[in-house]
Formats: sequence, C-alpha cells, structure tokens
Amino acid sequence: MKLCMMSLMMMDKFTPAEIIRTARECGMSAIDWVTTHHTPAAELRKRCDDAGLPIAAHTPLLQGFIEESPDALDEFKRSVEDAVTLGAPVMMIPPFAHKRVMPVDEDRRLWIEQFRQMLPIAQQAGITLTFESTALNRSPIITADEALEVLHAVPGLKLTFDNGNVATAENDADSFRKVQDFVVHVHFKDWIITDEPVPGSDRKRDGRYYTLALIGKGNIDFKPTWKAIRESGYDGYVNLETCDSVIPIQKALKQVCDTLRDW
Repeated sequence: MKLCMMSLMMMDKFTPAEIIRTARECGMSAIDWVTTHHTPAAELRKRCDDAGLPIAAHTPLLQGFIEESPDALDEFKRSVEDAVTLGAPVMMIPPFAHKRVMPVDEDRRLWIEQFRQMLPIAQQAGITLTFESTALNRSPIITADEALEVLHAVPGLKLTFDNGNVATAENDADSFRKVQDFVVHVHFKDWIITDEPVPGSDRKRDGRYYTLALIGKGNIDFKPTWKAIRESGYDGYVNLETCDSVIPIQKALKQVCDTLRDW
C-alpha cells in the first residue's frame, strides 16, 4: 500500500508548497487535495507535477447537498471540473448528516438520491466517485451494512474506506471484509477512546468519546485491518488522517510514515 498525504491535516496553517514539501520529506507516494486550499486547481497540479508527486484523489467539502440547496448539483459540477484539472482519478464526497434533522434512515435515503444525481456527471468526466463512512453527529452512514445499502442502490458508486470512522460503530477489520470489493481508496486514523468526555472528544454512535490521536498511539488495533486490506489485494493509496496535540504536524506525519513502513 502507498502512503498518501491528506492535505486536510495541514489545512489553513500551511501553503500548498509546504504541504507538498512535507509529503516528499515523509516519503509519501501521492496527495489527496481536500478542497483546493483557495488555490486554482491548475496551480496545484503544476506544483505536484514539478515535485513528481501524483494526485491520488480530490475531496471537496461541499455544503449544497447537506443544506439541500437548489444549487447543489452546480457546486458539485464545479468540483468535478477541479478534479479533472487536478488529474485526480478519484473524488470523494463525505455524506455528513443533512442540516435538516431527520431520522438516520431517511438521511441515508436522501444521500442515495443525491449520489444518483452525482454519479453520471463524475462518470462522464472520467472520475471515480466515492463516499466514506462518516463519524460525526447524526452520521447516516457508518457501518458496512449502511455503506452497502448505498452501494447497491447506486451501481457504479465506490467506497473510500475509513477505518477510524467505522470503528466508532463496529470492528473495522470485519467491516472492511464486507465492503472490500467496492474499496478504491483508504483513510487511516486512530482514536483515544474514553467512557467520559475529555477536552477535544466527541461522542460517537457507540456512546463512547473519541479524540483524534497519532496513528499507533491511540486505542485502535490497526494490524488486523491492515492485514485484511493486504489480503484483499488492495494496492492503492492510504490517506494518513492523523495529528498530535504536541508534536508539529510535519514531524508527526514523518513518524507515522516510518512506523507504517515497518508493518
């Protein structure tokens, strides 16, 4: 598996040039641009091309679908144009809970309808459209069965597997095995898990509290999932969605990259 910079980890505090330089210094194989960092997509692509760093994916953080805006599809089309300009083969739309509060099942059905609108646009542009299991408040898609409901309802849609998000509701290794045939990209994260709230934590579906941790320093047992992914034949990119409250992000990412290469 190939380690991938998730630009979200350095968003707003670092320039695209600094993000690219960090990815290279860490020995990462590619970058997933989460938004375009207020930078024209063509400029990001040129910077990556000059650095010899492929763009593995583009993850726009769209609001239109979440807000059920009449302009949502136009917002999506603009992001597809960015993905094409970036040369990103994969585009991921996180299905966060809709702003309008509704039962989780209804929220998931609405996302199914929205993905049905998005998919032909992405396919026509030559982009593989994916979603992930999310783990924020009222998330409508977390478990493998919930993801499979969406995947079966929208043939051609693919999955970005996020082990940490799935782990807030079920065993992530078992979950991966259920969805592995649909996975085209992977996110890795770790959590410190507590029964009571602590600063920076969020309550997840299982009722416990989760705080983002440096990969390998939290409570997630990665190796069974890492093994399951390898055994599936997956040879794609793995985003490192990680940080540390004390260690500078560049050092934290380098530490995680060096650790994962020994697995």
